Amino acid sequence: MGRGGGGGGRIRFRASKSGHAPESPDELDRRLRNSTSKFAAINSGCFYKSDGMFCPERLTDYYCVMWTRGLQLEDEELAVAGGQLRGVGNATTTQPPTWAVVAEQQLQAADICAGDFIDESILQANCALPLILVLVGTLLNLLNARVAIGYCDRQLPVCFYLVVLSAVDTIILYYRQLDLWLQSVFDMRLTLSLMMMDESACQLMNMLYSILYHFKAMLQIAMAVDARRLVVRPLRCVERYSAEWVKNSLILMCVILVLINGHHLWTLALVKESSSGEFDRVYHCGWGATWPVTELFTTWLWPLTDLLIGDLAPLFVVLWAASSGYRHLWRCSRFGRRRRNVDTNSDGCLQYTCSKSLDYHIIDRRLFRSVSQSLLACSLTYAALQSPSAVHSCIMYVRFLSASLAAQASGARDLGQFYRPTNDEWRLFIGRLCSAVQPLTNCLLLLLCVPNYRHDAARLLNPGRLRWTKCLRRCQRATADGDARAENISNNPTIVGKFPAAVNVMSVNRKQRTLLTAV
Repeated sequence: MGRGGGGGGRIRFRASKSGHAPESPDELDRRLRNSTSKFAAINSGCFYKSDGMFCPERLTDYYCVMWTRGLQLEDEELAVAGGQLRGVGNATTTQPPTWAVVAEQQLQAADICAGDFIDESILQANCALPLILVLVGTLLNLLNARVAIGYCDRQLPVCFYLVVLSAVDTIILYYRQLDLWLQSVFDMRLTLSLMMMDESACQLMNMLYSILYHFKAMLQIAMAVDARRLVVRPLRCVERYSAEWVKNSLILMCVILVLINGHHLWTLALVKESSSGEFDRVYHCGWGATWPVTELFTTWLWPLTDLLIGDLAPLFVVLWAASSGYRHLWRCSRFGRRRRNVDTNSDGCLQYTCSKSLDYHIIDRRLFRSVSQSLLACSLTYAALQSPSAVHSCIMYVRFLSASLAAQASGARDLGQFYRPTNDEWRLFIGRLCSAVQPLTNCLLLLLCVPNYRHDAARLLNPGRLRWTKCLRRCQRATADGDARAENISNNPTIVGKFPAAVNVMSVNRKQRTLLTAV
């Protein structure tokens, strides 16, 4: 054992000697200072939206956000302009002085930089709204996840979708709304500045957000379809549906979405625009030249895939599942009065004829029905709130596609003369607001539609009050049982004849309790 221990020590010594030595605190401090200064320099630059480009970035709503240091009056330029101004003297000339030209260019750059996100002025004016949405959404999602975990143990594995959806909604809420709050309060574009700091940050941030967005869409589809199955075929779903099925489906979704969005790691890069006009060093996060990205991929394959998975498929599938489920509930309410005389194999009365079978499989049948119906309401609300974002994405892609076809037909390489992205302020505000309200709807609808959910949420929020309420109800129940027994004893002539004094004391005590209860 001694030799083995010595060998292990030598191996560890050699590994530490041949590997990377730990960095000193001074080196770490220097790197941190460099990163901080670089972030400050990027954040102080000019961000503006390009009018003639289409970028595959959901973080920027398919706009190509350009970064440049802008035109600033450097010391050398000021010195040259001042020298030429002094050389002019009192002579009259038709040419404007150099300092005026520089100042005019500076004003043009300032106009572009000031109007870079002019269509988001409503969002930036309401600086308290993003912070309120973040705080309220975090609390509601935590509450929703905690209550839904308890329902997963009651043979309702569909609630596991709510747990995962709460986590994804919270991450997306922080991803978008916290950045908007920092932008409106501190004038700090955190996401855009981090994307411009490094090429890997540009790739990873866009890939992670795209995976989260697509994963949320797939979760909504799976939850809507399973909720419809629980409403239409409850007994069959209870017998064959399990938590393992839900977990395996989620793992399969993650693997497929990582494979689909993995191209961001080699197709995206920090691109320097050569045709920047009067601006110098203009960069944006877009399609890079390190990998042979074809025009078929950039124009057709990836934009259509992104639009289908993120917007169109969840919208139409969720609408179909929710409408089909509510149609079945309407049929059940229509045939509910005649359910004893209807064939038991009919789909219209299946929810009523299998009640005893559901009692065998499920602890609380009323909870099962209310949760299934409320999940349909959550799915329908998601479809309604998702429609503005889907309309915006479709309009952006259709304009880009028509501009690409027009540029190909005319033989022009520059897309700017054909493509003009939409900058509708109110449509962007409505789309952002609907996306921010989405994480709040699931918990609110469950609180509104499910009585057991309200009870469990109240128990989590205020366990002491619920404990005292239970004790009070137990005491009232015991008092009522004692009064009933005393009434039976007082009405028994045999006991009254043998123990008249005891019966009189019991009746007096019962009257006193009645008076105290009334008071």
